[in-house]
Amino acid sequence: MTPKEAANDARKDLSAIVNKLKPLGKRMERELRVAPKGVDRLEQAIRWRSPRGNDWILVLIRMKRSTQMTGLVRYHGKDKRLRAVRVDLLGNDTDIHYSAHFFERYYKRFDREKDPVQRLFDFFTVNHTPSIQSTKALPDGTMEVFGAMFHGNATGIWDSGHGLISFTTFLDQGLLGADQQRMDESLSMQQYFQYFTPGQRQRMLLDAEAELKRQAMQRPELAQQDQQLLTLLRQWAGRSGGA
Repeated sequence: MTPKEAANDARKDLSAIVNKLKPLGKRMERELRVAPKGVDRLEQAIRWRSPRGNDWILVLIRMKRSTQMTGLVRYHGKDKRLRAVRVDLLGNDTDIHYSAHFFERYYKRFDREKDPVQRLFDFFTVNHTPSIQSTKALPDGTMEVFGAMFHGNATGIWDSGHGLISFTTFLDQGLLGADQQRMDESLSMQQYFQYFTPGQRQRMLLDAEAELKRQAMQRPELAQQDQQLLTLLRQWAGRSGGA
């Protein structure tokens, strides 16, 4: 089974996934309603085998005004090595495939003593929302990509025609080159902003703009550097660089 075949087959579980997560979502909604001030997001991860036989790790993310879910389905290739696909459940975006080599590299760094399924669960619970940036166009129309996660980084290939990103290897942050470190910092900040609502991001951006304007008046020599930072902040906050 190819990664895309695995993802397409797994999407057939969508109705069953919704039914499975509905009670959990309602419980999390009640918990969030009475949560202490400042707590505006809850996450819960579960392992689940669908009626069709797919082995899932599902993460439900409940916020004040919305609910998100992400899912990873695991499978084994002909060589019996573990692989997995982060499935875009609605089929509107890109699936992410994690190769056997990716997990073998990751497991050398994390959770060496746990069984493979538990290690996969721990991996996805923490790293279920990677940030990804394309780095190089290839002759066959695909793109090389660089990804950032909480536990490290990944490199791979993005095939937009098939809606699939394939992470082929895991990189420990201590092994990154200078350009990769800069991309990691940018993508990590992008991940950070994902935890805030659009209104919160807008307020943070306005505060940053005011502070950078104040600094520019005091130290004009930093104006170009500040403008570059402001461009990134606008991107992270969900606005274009010229907005």
